[in-house]
Amino acid sequence: AELAARAALVSSALSLGLEETSHGTQCHRDEPAGYVCDSGSNGGGDKVPAVGSDGGSCGDVAVCQSVKEVGSGGSVVVAVNSADVGEGVQAAGRGRRRNLPASFSQQASCSSGTAEAITSGGTAAKTEVDSTLPRMQFDGRCVYAGTFAECVEACAMLELALKKGGTGNDTNPQVLGFDCEWRVSYQRGVAPPPVATVQLSSGETAVVFHISRCGGLPGPLAALLANEDVIKVGVGAEGDAHKLAADYSLKVIDGTSPFRARSVVDLNEVAWRALHGAQPGTRERKSLRTLCFELLSQNLAKDEEVRCGNWEAVPLSQTQVDYAATDAWAGYRCFEVLHSLAPKSLDASLATSSFGKGEPSAPCVRKRKAPGDGCTSEPVAEASTILDLPPAKRLCHRLFCENGLTADSIAELRGVQAGTVRSYLADAIAAGHAYDLADFELSADDRTAITVAFAAIPPSEVGQRGSLKALKEALPDHIEYWAIKVMQAHLARTAKTEPG
Repeated sequence: AELAARAALVSSALSLGLEETSHGTQCHRDEPAGYVCDSGSNGGGDKVPAVGSDGGSCGDVAVCQSVKEVGSGGSVVVAVNSADVGEGVQAAGRGRRRNLPASFSQQASCSSGTAEAITSGGTAAKTEVDSTLPRMQFDGRCVYAGTFAECVEACAMLELALKKGGTGNDTNPQVLGFDCEWRVSYQRGVAPPPVATVQLSSGETAVVFHISRCGGLPGPLAALLANEDVIKVGVGAEGDAHKLAADYSLKVIDGTSPFRARSVVDLNEVAWRALHGAQPGTRERKSLRTLCFELLSQNLAKDEEVRCGNWEAVPLSQTQVDYAATDAWAGYRCFEVLHSLAPKSLDASLATSSFGKGEPSAPCVRKRKAPGDGCTSEPVAEASTILDLPPAKRLCHRLFCENGLTADSIAELRGVQAGTVRSYLADAIAAGHAYDLADFELSADDRTAITVAFAAIPPSEVGQRGSLKALKEALPDHIEYWAIKVMQAHLARTAKTEPG
């Protein structure tokens, strides 16, 4: 009777298209029942109990009942967390929130020491992680790369570490632990935000690349991720690579595009071959925490507030950097153990990876801004008081002034017009942010013409509706509105009174 009730529930859930948790994060077909993806894993990564829309954990919320495979005779095998199936699925309509029985959503506390894996036979295998075990914490060289220049330097640092740590052959491959993080979306039916950080780790060096701060994927990092001779390993690594390609395939800064990572391997695939000889019925999807417990006898703590925090914050907190670096390094450590047990398991895992080896990408035209010949820097420091700006304008200012991108590149990355970007930059100048007037590449003649035009306008009329239009009509045709706005803001910042 219990099995029949379960089958009826599964059939109902499938027909209704049960695909989302109550807080809107999409579930995946390989997720344990009642669990949702870690903010930094896209299917196959760390799973945590479903949380409510208010951020609370393990309440009476709708959870994902994942279908693992079709068993013999066409029966659907699923993993459930309770034998109580007395209530059915409520509500209808694809993609809506559904309320399952309370017993189905009664998960262990998010801070508990229980890690869960789903076997290929559809049964839930729970592993108790001893919280008294030594806590994993990366204590090597930890680098936070938040600008393009810092990313370039960090990539060179990792390449040097790879040369010291591996020869690139089958017995001693060049390997980096790989992981991604992005901000959790709590809006139902809304796609998750783009990847915010990419973290790579060798045995002694870990780098957290803050790519959302850079506005795109730095070319050297894209090249490292696409290097077939460097193996990238992690739990849910292929899912991370999929999302990274979807978010940044055409957003490579000074590199090759479209971008696609290569030689990416999921640790669960390596573990299946190394520990079970790839025997049918032994495949398991384990969290990184479980693998660390079983392979290293260490406790990889998962702080809920950090994991679900704002990974687009500028800059990241030290706690966030440590969390991300430790995750990538933990993946590297687990691979070391698995590879020592079965070196040939790596090649077999690479052969089945959807991000194995392939053809190189085509060249990209997106370049960093280079200073013009004979250009004299004209920096203006940040004002004592800075006015608030919308996030889009702050981002454009950061990409232009901090990362040195051209306005055209920012416009392509952000999907807006270049004139809009320059107008945003003018607003940032007026708000009190630091800038260098030389970066706008306005000729001396154009600056003089705009300054003279402003001087001809009575101070009381500056900034009024129609004043910019009147200025535009009085100036040469090639001078655009953004140039007028930039000079207006610059003159106001460098004079005691408004221009004129």
